[in-house]
Amino acid sequence: MAGKAGNFSTAILTAFQGTQVPAIGGTTYVALLHTNPSDDYMTGAVETTYTNYARQSIASTTSGWNNPGPGTGTTQSMTNKLLLTFPTAGATGDTGINGFAVCVHLATAITTASEVYYWGSITGAPKIINSSDPVSIAASALTLTES
Repeated sequence: MAGKAGNFSTAILTAFQGTQVPAIGGTTYVALLHTNPSDDYMTGAVETTYTNYARQSIASTTSGWNNPGPGTGTTQSMTNKLLLTFPTAGATGDTGINGFAVCVHLATAITTASEVYYWGSITGAPKIINSSDPVSIAASALTLTES
């Protein structure tokens, strides 16, 4: 399961009413989710808290994201251009990373209205993070999809 955050969808749709769509900042931040949300308003979502964890940034430019292109069926998709390396887990890990969220800020709660642009599940989840494990997302492995 994946989605566009409900507040971001609302912002895009209200552009048809003459409201300006909020600009994406110069940087977006990728959060790892222990628990994926039950809906596009991030209900029930829980961000991981393993020791040393921090969101990782992606520049909102062509150096941070590959060009959009055809996905499956009638979708369009875009992927991260570079490897994302999260801090190595310290004394505590996480019993399972199940998803990701592309966020507006470095440290605002993922359940805060307008904090998340997109979210999605991780293939092969849950990914167990043990103490001393390196954590990364390969280049072109994080996909944002529009249908």
